[in-house]
Amino acid sequence: YDEAVLHLQAALDDPDSLVRGLEMLGLATRQTQDYRASVECFRRLLAEKLVGGDDQLRVLYEIGVTYEAAGSRKSAWKVYKRIVGASRDFRDGEVRNRLTSLELELGLS
Repeated sequence: YDEAVLHLQAALDDPDSLVRGLEMLGLATRQTQDYRASVECFRRLLAEKLVGGDDQLRVLYEIGVTYEAAGSRKSAWKVYKRIVGASRDFRDGEVRNRLTSLELELGLS
């Protein structure tokens, strides 16, 4: 994954590859446990309004998964709550299930 990160960073210079490059870089940096860089990639997609609609929810989902992987359960819960508020059955209810699990874990239910 480390080599892939280098190639993906170079791809960000091409406007035609920016969205896919940021997504892939976010996934690759999560795999290398560089959670901060991963969230930054996904947040850039949102901040620069490079995605919208269901794609925006998908990017939010990746942020939530990254927060969970990093052990930031409360942050993940906040992101999943936002997704469920926008689309209750996003990913066939998987996000709702993650949200419920985190609520129990965090004592929020």
